[in-house]
Amino acid sequence: MIFSLTKFSEFFQGIHENFLRNHTEILENQIKSRTRELAESRQKYKTLVEEINEGFFVLAEGLIVFANRMFAEMHGCELTDVLEKKYLDFIADEHKEKIRNVYKLSQREPHVPVRMEYLRLCRDGRKLPTEILAKRTIFGHHTANIGICSDIGERVELEKKTREAEKLKALAQQAASLAHEVRNPLSTVRINLQLLYRNATKPEQIGLLQASLDEVVQIERTLQEMMDISFPVRLSLQPVHLRSLLQHCLNSMRQRLLNNQVKTFLRLERGAEGIHVDPHRMEQALVNLLFNAVEAQPSGGKVAISARPLTKGADPWVEILISDQGPGVPKEILPYIFDPMFSQKAMGTGLGLHNVKRIVEAHGGSVRVKLNRKRGMSFYLNLPAR
Repeated sequence: MIFSLTKFSEFFQGIHENFLRNHTEILENQIKSRTRELAESRQKYKTLVEEINEGFFVLAEGLIVFANRMFAEMHGCELTDVLEKKYLDFIADEHKEKIRNVYKLSQREPHVPVRMEYLRLCRDGRKLPTEILAKRTIFGHHTANIGICSDIGERVELEKKTREAEKLKALAQQAASLAHEVRNPLSTVRINLQLLYRNATKPEQIGLLQASLDEVVQIERTLQEMMDISFPVRLSLQPVHLRSLLQHCLNSMRQRLLNNQVKTFLRLERGAEGIHVDPHRMEQALVNLLFNAVEAQPSGGKVAISARPLTKGADPWVEILISDQGPGVPKEILPYIFDPMFSQKAMGTGLGLHNVKRIVEAHGGSVRVKLNRKRGMSFYLNLPAR
């Protein structure tokens, strides 16, 4: 009896041990399978969050507790530079209050996603247009805000160009109408004024006629600017002697320079004697800049004109500098100075500098402007020498 019980006990114990071994093996396989699935899930998460071309971040109490690589790159930082930092530290000053109010709103209405545009602040001080989509959620068992921010610089630039195109289209229609109604009568008025000016003998008559001629020239110049902007820039390129071109532009401005008592200084460095441009179009651009420089100094001053050679790759270039001593413009509007219909002048059309930019860029060149350290503005024109 004892022997039989012992045998049965050993038999059932063996069955139990086999069951435990099999169950353990099943559990181990399940753990391996779940671990593999978790690793795959983590890899998918990494691909989704870490490799997207948009900035992803998580805020808790206003601090960035998680961010992907693109978020850091969008702000010119390393990932360690953004974690545990205030999100407001990466917002331009002019939009901090706007973002702060939206963040407070998200605390009261957690289920409403927020989409808005603002200027992000990069480490190097640049302020770039950005769009953010944020929502209140749960992160690590705590309430938090998750957000995706996108660089919208290209979209903003495209919208700007679209608005410019619409303005130019309307302007082209106005220019065509003005050209038909005004140019011929205005030419007759100018010719008659010139005849009267030549025959005038009294100083007061000469002064009045000269002032009238100047105003007619100003009207014709404005009309020409409107005509220029309504048609594409067509060029007839040829080698041009730069000193002769600049001297010709100054000669055409001679009377206005005398009236405003503005002195001019012309200096060309060796190697900057020639450019490859359309002389007529380039004269338009240079006279426009000179005209603005003289108008900025109604009671004396000076305009400095210089040129120096540049090298861009294997091609020779020339940089022309036109600088005045006028009051300049506020720093904040400097980026818009070449925009059409934008002008600081009471009677300005905002077309002159825009046409300058169009003409220079049609030659494959570039134009930029900066404020002088003491007073006045400087325009830099980069043009091909051949």
